[in-house]
Amino acid sequence: MAIHPRLITCLSLAGAGGFALVGGCGTGTGAEQIGEADQHLTAAQCAYFDVDGKDTICHATNSTTHPYTIIKTNEQGCINGHAGHAHDYIAVGDPTCQGGGCLPAGAPCDATLPCCSGATCTDGTCTVTCTPTTCEAQGAVCGTIPDGCGDTLACSACADGGGTCASDDTCGCPLPPGLSPECASNVWDAAAQACELTFAGVDTACFGGGTCNGNGFCGTPSTTALY
Repeated sequence: MAIHPRLITCLSLAGAGGFALVGGCGTGTGAEQIGEADQHLTAAQCAYFDVDGKDTICHATNSTTHPYTIIKTNEQGCINGHAGHAHDYIAVGDPTCQGGGCLPAGAPCDATLPCCSGATCTDGTCTVTCTPTTCEAQGAVCGTIPDGCGDTLACSACADGGGTCASDDTCGCPLPPGLSPECASNVWDAAAQACELTFAGVDTACFGGGTCNGNGFCGTPSTTALY
């Protein structure tokens, strides 16, 4: 599915038979697309993705500037108003209707959204055919790696743990500003999946003279009066 522009328009379903504008939103332009049966969400999806009595739907318009609007409606409103409407789809994994979602294993499936990596649409249900690996299992903390099932994984443990990814996808842990490298070190802790900052002991010698103060800083060397 092509990536959809970030929506600006939004609607809420007033009931099974019509729409009401939400404050601050517009309707977009163009007629609705009523069409092919294999490219709209289904009643089964409306039932499966009902959360606390509501479905969140990406509703297709015929507008080039606002091709989708977000609608939250009850299950029957989803079935009556959107099952059968071409290109409407459940906003699972895609809360802003940008085309980035996928259907999890076990979900009813059709041509509106692909099954998530490791699953294929078989007899109307997303069925597991492959178990994707994880960044942690591969020891990857930066960059993008194959997931083993034909998709990719974006590995972000380094950034999440306070580090900085280098161009070769290794993780670096820079010292906070002001700390002296003789008096402090910051290294990646693979077990903790985070940068670990440690300080040298008090009176550790600094390169330019003076000693460490135990908090990562160099102090001015003390002097003793001769008389």
